[in-house]
Amino acid sequence: MPPTSRRSAAVPVVAVAAALALTACGGDGPAPEPPAETFVEPSPAPSVLGTGPAELTPDGTTLPATESAAVRYDLGDRAAGSFREAHYRTQVVGVEPADEDALAAVEVSGGAGYDPEAEDAYYLRATHELLWAEASDPLETLDGPNLMGWTDQGERSTTFMVVDSLSGPFECADETLTAPQVGATLATCSVVTVPAGQTIAAVGTETGAAPFAADAQGRPTFASVLWLLGA
Repeated sequence: MPPTSRRSAAVPVVAVAAALALTACGGDGPAPEPPAETFVEPSPAPSVLGTGPAELTPDGTTLPATESAAVRYDLGDRAAGSFREAHYRTQVVGVEPADEDALAAVEVSGGAGYDPEAEDAYYLRATHELLWAEASDPLETLDGPNLMGWTDQGERSTTFMVVDSLSGPFECADETLTAPQVGATLATCSVVTVPAGQTIAAVGTETGAAPFAADAQGRPTFASVLWLLGA
C-alpha cells in the first residue's frame, strides 16, 4: 500500500481513541462516590496534669497577706477510687465588706440566710495558679480551693454557698478552669460572715478544722496555711 494510504488509515484510530476518552470523562454514567469520611474519636481529657505533685507550704505556716503559698485542693476519697486533688499557688487578693443588700436578696444553700442584725459579711478574694492535678476521671474542669476567715477574737467565719450570682460593684463569684493546664490561673471569691462587731484578722485554707489560738506575741496560729491581714 502506498505511504499516503498508511497515513490516512492512522487518522481514524486516533479519533476513536479521543472519542473514547471524552466519553469516559463526560458521559452520562454515575459520578464516582467521594471517599467516606473517617470519624476520629476525640482524645479524652487527661487525668493527670503536671510532672509531679508540688512542694506544698507546710501546715502551720503563717504568712503576711502579700505572700503566696502552695496549697492543696481535695475532693472525694482517693481510697474509694473517686477523687480529685489539685495543687495551687494561692494569693490572697483582698478582704472587703460585702454588699449586704445583695447578699440578703440571694438564695443561700445549706443554711439560714444572712442576718444583717447579727452578722457582718465579707468577700474573700484570691487567685490560684494551677501547679499539678490528678483525678480518677478526666480533668475537663477544675475548681479552686475555698478560703475561710478568722476574726480578731479567734472565731471561724461561716461560708455561704450562694446559689444566685451577686452582681453589681461587689460581684462575688468563683471561676472554673475549663480544659485546665498547668500555669492556668483562676479567681475565687468566698462569701463569709462573722459575728457582728468582729473583724477578720486572718484568712486561711479550708483544710484546717480547728479555730486558731494566739501565740505568745498575740499572733493567730492555725493548723493549715494562714495569711495574717495587716502583717
